[in-house]
Amino acid sequence: MAGNACSAATSGFFSFLLLLLPCLLSSQVHADHASKLNTTQTRILKRIFHTIQLYTSPYEFLNTTAVNPCAWRGVGCYSSYTSDGVVVNELDFSNLGIAFNNSTALSSFFSLICSLDTLWFLNLSRNHLTSIPGAFFSSCTGISTLNLSQNSLSGKIPSQFSNLIYLSYLHLNGNNLSGSIPSTLTIMNYLRDLQLGDNKLSGTIPIMPPSIRALNLSYNSFRGHILSSSFDNSFLEILDLSHSNFSGSVPNSLTCLNFLFFLDLSYNNLSGELPIFW
Repeated sequence: MAGNACSAATSGFFSFLLLLLPCLLSSQVHADHASKLNTTQTRILKRIFHTIQLYTSPYEFLNTTAVNPCAWRGVGCYSSYTSDGVVVNELDFSNLGIAFNNSTALSSFFSLICSLDTLWFLNLSRNHLTSIPGAFFSSCTGISTLNLSQNSLSGKIPSQFSNLIYLSYLHLNGNNLSGSIPSTLTIMNYLRDLQLGDNKLSGTIPIMPPSIRALNLSYNSFRGHILSSSFDNSFLEILDLSHSNFSGSVPNSLTCLNFLFFLDLSYNNLSGELPIFW
């Protein structure tokens, strides 16, 4: 029960961050803003919304009657203070029941999203997505926040995530991902928040990049030791390794995480004495 409570608290904390972040980092354009979205991005948004309405189950009506697309559900815009004027920087299509029945439609949907070259925040959580098209990793390189949690993604975590060089927040928790965590994540110098909980991951934890602040690997199937080298030079503040079948002793190196304020190692097969942290 304690482990579940901590996991729920952690999940709630990160959800709060995702909601708060856009408010802090962008100047939002309201529905009554005098400026309007440029014609190209307006056309792209109309196609995206049309696609969503074709592939939602149950059917989700998305009102697009507002003259300014920045007032449409899930769309965030900002004034770029350049010749581009008002542009789209956020899309939040969470919990719409999006489910594609063929790979062509899936690829087309992601291609449309990536054609919004000013986009940095994308939330597609709580849908029924089964895969990520390979072209996404070369076309959406400006993405900073990506939430694909609570979908139906399966197979290995794509190593191409490292192509998203500005990615800071990656949430893949609550899917059916398996295999080991790709070592390419270690070169993602902007990655701060990595959520991989509630999957079927195995193997060992690779060396995390120094930029990482929050790491959730709970509810997986690692079945190995917690390697002391995984968190070298790390500024981790939140670490959740609960319910993941880790064994052996707790490495003393965890006590060197000077910024750590949340640690959950519950429901594992750990042995030996717990190091003194504080």
